[in-house]
Amino acid sequence: MSGNWKAICKTRDLFQHEYSHGLRRQKWGWSKLVWNNAAVPKHCFVNWLIMRNALNTKEKLHRIGVISDDLCCICQVSFETVTHLFQQCPYVLKLLELACDWLKIPKPQGNSLIWTGRRNWSQVQKDICLAVFMAVHYMVWQQCNSARLEGVLVRPTVVFTQCKNLMKIRLRCQSSKVVRASDRDWINCILN
Repeated sequence: MSGNWKAICKTRDLFQHEYSHGLRRQKWGWSKLVWNNAAVPKHCFVNWLIMRNALNTKEKLHRIGVISDDLCCICQVSFETVTHLFQQCPYVLKLLELACDWLKIPKPQGNSLIWTGRRNWSQVQKDICLAVFMAVHYMVWQQCNSARLEGVLVRPTVVFTQCKNLMKIRLRCQSSKVVRASDRDWINCILN
């Protein structure tokens, strides 16, 4: 009996130590990617939920018994999970392709935010690309909710035009920042 009690106390002490020194104070490696000055705050918030896997996708709502259907609202082919919606759905893949063509960068592999954070680009380029990808993710979530609640889905090209115009306005408002000549040329290229 005392051996079991010692094991229980040891496990409790280990958990308390990990919680107070590790988990609770853990800094997420992706938090600086999401909370970025170039991005629109509501886009940051939705992407924070995405990175924490905290969005109420149909798969999650189905698992807790709120809804009976867990297929993606957009493509109607796969289960609507965070990974599917923001990395695999043909709709988001088309939007990401349009974004990459506009930014003149290669297509991201896997999670576009983490992929961008690992690139060997200037901080200005990373921040702008992250802001654009977060805007795309926000628009995908908006379209998902529109398809789910109203049965309306806008073509990816139209959604990306809205996204691009929003980001151009945002970039022009923040253009007073001092940046390297190569970054300034890249920004001017995507603004025109």
